[in-house]
Amino acid sequence: MSYLNYKISDATCFDWFVNENHEEAVVCSQPGNSEAVLIQTSASIWGTLSDSYQALDSIVAAVASNYELSATEVFNEVKSTLETLASHGLLDVSH
Repeated sequence: MSYLNYKISDATCFDWFVNENHEEAVVCSQPGNSEAVLIQTSASIWGTLSDSYQALDSIVAAVASNYELSATEVFNEVKSTLETLASHGLLDVSH
């Protein structure tokens, strides 16, 4: 099975913060457009992503390590979060 690779989009500026509900959020700022994207997971995903493509398994392993969990325990949550970020244009995806 071939998984996708993810990287931070070149066309997107972003920052993350914890809002009043203590939920992490990402602010996506593009010319003429600001959008807050709510993320219900740790910002450790941001710490793992870079401007170079990384394999899904590598990202999952790094996030799991941060929480001292197994990769299988966090795989679905990390994959879902990456897909959400990609759908908002925050991440570029390649095969």
